[in-house]
Amino acid sequence: KEFERLAHDQKNAEHAERAAYYYDRAEKPLDKERMLAWRQYYQGEVLAAAHKMWSLDKALASDWFWEATLDSESARDELAGREVEPTWRRELARAYSHWRKQATDDAARSLLRKLEDLVLQRKVHESERHKRTWKVWNDLVLSLCKKLGQMTSVSSKSLELAYHLAAQIAPKEPYARDYKSWQNELARLSYRLERYGLAADHWEKAEETQHRDYFIAKAESSPYPLCLRWWDSAGDTGRVLLEYDKHPGVILEDPADRERVAKAAENAGRFLTAFQVLGPVSEDESARYWWTWLSSLHTDNSPIDAIQEALKGLRKISYPGLNRNKSMAEQWTRLLFRLILDSDERRRSEVQNTSWFDQVIHALVWGFGLGNDPEALPVRFYGSWRTRTETFSNWPKFRDLLLRMISSALKWNREIFQVRDETMFSLAANLALWALHLVWRIEKRRAPGPQKSMPEHATILRDYF
Repeated sequence: KEFERLAHDQKNAEHAERAAYYYDRAEKPLDKERMLAWRQYYQGEVLAAAHKMWSLDKALASDWFWEATLDSESARDELAGREVEPTWRRELARAYSHWRKQATDDAARSLLRKLEDLVLQRKVHESERHKRTWKVWNDLVLSLCKKLGQMTSVSSKSLELAYHLAAQIAPKEPYARDYKSWQNELARLSYRLERYGLAADHWEKAEETQHRDYFIAKAESSPYPLCLRWWDSAGDTGRVLLEYDKHPGVILEDPADRERVAKAAENAGRFLTAFQVLGPVSEDESARYWWTWLSSLHTDNSPIDAIQEALKGLRKISYPGLNRNKSMAEQWTRLLFRLILDSDERRRSEVQNTSWFDQVIHALVWGFGLGNDPEALPVRFYGSWRTRTETFSNWPKFRDLLLRMISSALKWNREIFQVRDETMFSLAANLALWALHLVWRIEKRRAPGPQKSMPEHATILRDYF
C-alpha cells in the first residue's frame, strides 16, 4: 500500500513495480496486475497500459485509450472499436477515423457536427476540462482545425463549423496553454473564409506576423493607401499598381508609399508612372525613370506634346498644391532644372540628336508655366557665375543654357497669348515671372523715392546677367 501511494504521488514506475511485487507476495494477483499496468503508464507506455487495465478497470482503461490517441493513430482506431466510457468518445473516435481515411468534406462536416454537439451539451466541459484527458480533446480539435485549414477541397460551411467550434474551445487568456496555437488556427480558418481583418487580429494575438498570408490579410482589410504597405510586403507588386490605378484622385502623402508604387510601376515597365509618382521623393530616381521613358519616344517625332502631358500628370499626381505651397514649388523647380541640365549634357554628347534635345529642353521650360519658385534658380546661376575664373568652371554651359531658357520662355509666351483663355494666361504669367526673376533681382525699396509715384520695389539686374 505504501509503495502504491508513493507510485501515484511521485508518478514513479519503479514504486509501481515494487507495489506489484509485494501484492504478488501477498497473493493479490488483481492488485499486482493493476500496479503493473500503472508501471507501464508511468513509463509512458499508455496504450500498453490501457490494454492491461482493460479487464481490471474499464473506466480507467477508457481514459488511457483516449489519452493514448495523442501519440498513436492506432490507439484511436482501437478506441473506436472498444466499449469505452463514456460512449461519445467511441463515437467521436469512429467519426475521426472515418474522416482520416476518407478525407472528404462530408466526413469533415459529420465530425465537426459531432464535436459541436458535444460542446453544446457541455459534456466535454463538464467531464473533461479538469482532467488529464482534456489534453487529448484539446489536441484533437486543434489538429482537426489545422488539417482543415490546409485542405484545398473543403467547403466554406465546414470551415465555418470548424471556426465556430474552435472559438468556443480556445482559451481566452493569453497566458493559457496552447493559446497561441489556437489563435494561429483560428487565423487560418478566418483567412480561408476570407475574413481578413479577423484573420489578421488572430495572427497578431498569436504573434505570427512575419509571413505572406498575414501580409495579405492586412492588405485586404486595410483601406487605400494603407494597404500598399502590406501588398508590397506580400511581394505582390501587381496588386500595388492595381490599387494605385483604382484610386486616381488620392494623393499619396507617405514617401514610402510613393516608392512602393514606383517600384511596382518599374516592374510593369510603366516608367512614366514611376517618374510621376516618385517626383517629390528622389530627384535621382525620378530622373532615371524619366530618361528610361523618354528614350522610348522616337527621335524622329517631336517629344513636346508627350512631355507636356507627362508634366501635367506629374503635377496632378505629385504636386497638387504647386501654386500654393512654396516648398512644393521649390521641389518642382529643382526637378525640372535637373532634367534640363541632364538634357543639355545629352545634347552635347549626342550631336546627331541636337535638335531633338533642344525640343526636350523647350518642353521642360514650358513646365515652369505650371508653377515655379522664381527664387530657386537664380541662386544656382549665381553660384556657377562665381566660379567663372576657375579652370573647370561650368559657367560657360550655364550661361548658354540661361539664354536658351529665357528665349524658350519668350517663345512659349508669344504662342500662349494667341489662345484667349484664363488658364493659358496663368501659364504665361508664371513663365514671365520665372524668366523676370532670372534676369532681375526684385527688392523692396529701403526708403521711399523722391516722387510718391515711385514703385515700392526696385529691379536690379542680376550680377551674372
